Order: sequence, then structure tokens, then C-alpha cells
Amino acid sequence: MTLLLLAVGVNAASLDDLAYTTTNGEVTITDCYVSARGELVIPATIDGKPVTSIGGDAFVDSRLTSITIPNSVTSIGDFAFYDCASLTSITIPNSVTSIGVGALESCTSLTTIEVGAENVNYTDVNGVLFNKEKTDLLNYPAGKGGNYAIPDSVTSIEEGAFGGCTSMTSITIPDGVTSIGGAAFYECTSLTSITIPDGVTSIGNDTFWSCTSLTSITIPDGVTSIGNGAFDGCRSLTSITIPDNVTSIGLFSFHDCTSLTNITIPESVTSIGERAFANCTSLTSIAIPDSVTSIGERAFGGCTSMTSITIPDGVTSIAEYAFSGCISLTSLTIPNGVTSIGYGTFQFCTSLTSITIPNSVTSIGELAFRECRFLKTVVMEGLPPTVDRTAFETVNENAKVFVNPGYLFRYGNVGETWNGLVISDPDEKSLYDRIEELTELIIQKDAQIAGLEQRPTQSEYDAVVTELDACPSLEDIQEARVGSVVLTPTGNGTVILRMMIEESSDLSVWENNGESVEVELPLTEGKKFLRFALK
Repeated sequence: MTLLLLAVGVNAASLDDLAYTTTNGEVTITDCYVSARGELVIPATIDGKPVTSIGGDAFVDSRLTSITIPNSVTSIGDFAFYDCASLTSITIPNSVTSIGVGALESCTSLTTIEVGAENVNYTDVNGVLFNKEKTDLLNYPAGKGGNYAIPDSVTSIEEGAFGGCTSMTSITIPDGVTSIGGAAFYECTSLTSITIPDGVTSIGNDTFWSCTSLTSITIPDGVTSIGNGAFDGCRSLTSITIPDNVTSIGLFSFHDCTSLTNITIPESVTSIGERAFANCTSLTSIAIPDSVTSIGERAFGGCTSMTSITIPDGVTSIAEYAFSGCISLTSLTIPNGVTSIGYGTFQFCTSLTSITIPNSVTSIGELAFRECRFLKTVVMEGLPPTVDRTAFETVNENAKVFVNPGYLFRYGNVGETWNGLVISDPDEKSLYDRIEELTELIIQKDAQIAGLEQRPTQSEYDAVVTELDACPSLEDIQEARVGSVVLTPTGNGTVILRMMIEESSDLSVWENNGESVEVELPLTEGKKFLRFALK
């Protein structure tokens, strides 16, 4: 049975209504209308029946500023008060024995959580919600902000515990923590760095999602898995080292890390998940270890600065759009083990000029090389695979395919087209390779010449000499003093060098002791400068 409870019946200020259900004589609050504003006092009974539960999502997106929970309530459901952006405080009564996942997440105005002193399962410390033993940190109010040191008693940080804490700038995690729940620090947009203690073995899904100011993070060697979306949207993160024990990189793990320039993937990793590095627009190259056997859909899609990538021989499948939009990628060799090239795998790789497809490939999917407008050379090492008619759509209009001579008859005759590519004489490939080598050599020589051209010209050198010649001679100087050394020209072809003797007890304050050393030195005709050294 579902009933509508009018605001008048619940003694609520600026509230129109609540929705609730009654089961076995007990009431569960299931919804709060979005029009509700101000303070709400939930009654202990409705129609003579006790209110014992606040259901999951019951107050999601509510704009209430204060909610009083009666001492009859024993359970608060998952995400019950999620994103209550106007809620500033809340008190958990003594009667509550169960609080669901994310119950108080993303309440961006919430600065304190209070718990009844006699509650047997929960407690608060300075407005932060813990279990009674203070070993589990359940929720840090999203509006609290600032710096925070987690108490040493804590061993577990629960899912979403710091979610939406946009003004938190730093956090210290004690060494005793061994578990960090999913989305624990999501949208902590002011957090710049964090160190994960050695006892943690896994980083859950969305743990640091959209921590847009995070520039560095230390992942301990004991971590074996990085969850889906773990660092998704960490746009200030510049580099990261994945520990040697990690075996898989999850979906969206480093998606949209637009400042990431360097990442090391260890030999322990066997799979790279869907969009794992998609939109990492500053990543220029990446070495995929030999242990990897599969590359997920759009794994490197949109990595616009990536110029090279090495795919190991152990890879047997490259999923759809895996390298789509890698507009700086110029060449690539597909390992001899891959059997299929998926839908749109290299679509919009507009700088790709050549590619070698091994004899293991049996199919090339739709739009696989679409819009690779500079692709001029395709080398087929095996029998013709099954190719979708759009696979080479809008590549360079003069693109050629070079075929293993033993299989040429299966592709057609030289000069004919195969899937839009001109079948070329295999001997021409050798000549083409030689031209490519010579072109590269010319580029190197041009660079050397450019370096030589940066050297000063004869006229520039002469100008410097003229400038030096214009400097004053010793005869032009009446007296020059540097420190306690005095030079005095005599006017008769000599100069007097006089050195004053000074003393100090601390190498800081010096005093003249009244003594000096004086030497008269001849000036050789045509010479303008003297220099001396103490030995």
C-alpha cells in the first residue's frame, strides 16, 4: 500500500508532502517531493504506526536545509540523502542500526554529522561519521573541506566516504588502512596529492574519479588491481607508475587524464580495458608489455599526441576503435598473432602513412582505417582477409597495397584495385623502402644544416670584435676599485697594483689592518687589459 502524506501531517516547515509505504505495521519513507524546502521533522508515527525506515534514494536531490530523524527509525537506505545540496546538518538517532552505502554522499552544504551518544553501532568525531569502534570511516561531510588527518584507529575507508568534498585540499591516510572503497574520493576537486599506504591491495572503481587538481599519487607495491574509472578525469595528473603486481587495468581507469605524459605499465598486466587511456591527449608514446594479450575497445582512442606505440606479439585481439582519433600516429606494426582488426580500430588516424598487416589477420572490420587520409602504403603479408567495403574508406587516393609475391594472384593483378587500394609490384616496394630511407637521411642532413646556420656569421663576429675594441683601456681609467684591490695608472706606461690587507674573525665582517702590498707593473704597448690571480 502506498499513501501520500501531506505536509500538515508531518509537522514540516515549507514542505508539501512525503510519500511512504506501510508493511507489516511499520512505515517506510520512500520519497520527498522536489518542491520541498526548509526544515523537515519526520514524525515517529504515521496513522498510529511507527516510522522505522528511510528507504533508498528517498531524499535524493532534496533541497531541504534540515532533517530531523525520529528515534523510531532503525535503518537508512542506500543513497537515502544523496546530493541533498542544501542540507547543512543531520543527527542520526540512537535507534539507527543500519546506514546504507552513500546515504550522505555529495551533500555539499553538509558540514557536520551528529550521532546519538547511546547509538550502539555508530559515532561521530568532529562531525565525521564512523562505526562505533572507529575502525571504519563512513562519511566525511562534503561541505566540511580543509585539511584532514584520518585517525590512526581507522583500517577501512568506506565507499563514497569523501565523495564530493570539493573544498578538501589535503588528506592523510594512516598506515593501518588496508581497504579503500569504490568512489571513496570522487570529485575531490581541490585535492592535489595523496599517498596510499602500503597495506592497501586494491584501488576500487571510481576511487579518484574527477579529482581534477590531483597532480601526483603514490600507489604502493602491494596493489594488485586498479578498478574501473579509478583515475577517470584526473586532468592534472602528469605521470603515474603502476606497481609490478597489477594484472589488469580496468575500464576507463585513466580516461580523460589530459595532462598525463608518462605512464609505465608493468609486465604483470595482461589486459588493458575499454577506454583505459582514452582522451589522454598529452600522452606521446606508450610501451605495452609483452604480457598483454588483449586491448579493449577505445583503449587509446583520442590520444591525439601519441606518435608511436609498440603492440607486443602476445596480443591476439584489438577491439573496436582501440586507436581511433590518434591523429599524430605515423606508423604501426600489428603483431603476428592478431586475427582480426575491429570496427573503426584506426579511424581518423590522419597522420598514419603506412601499416603492415600480418598473415595472421583473417578479417578487417567496418571503418577500420576510415579517414586515414595520409595512408599511402599497406603491406599484406598473408592471404587476403575478409574486408568490409568501408574498411579503407577515404584513405589517400593514391594508396598502394604491397602483397607477398606468393599470394599476389589471390589479390589480383598489378595495377588493379583491391578494396580501393592499388595493387603494386612487390619490387616497387623495395624501391619505395629505399626512397623512404633516403628521405629520412635528407631530413637528418637538413637538421644538421639548420644547426650550422645558427652559428654566427663573419659580419656578426666582426661586430663583436669592434664592440670589444671600443672598451676603455687602463690609461682611460683614473682609478678602479674592486673589493680591497686598487689599480692606479701612472701616466708613464705603468700601472700601480695596490692590495689592502683586511682581517676577519667570521668571514662576514672585514676590517683594514693598515697594511698593504703595492706593485708597479709595466704596460706593454698596444695592450689594454691586465688580469691577476692569487696562488
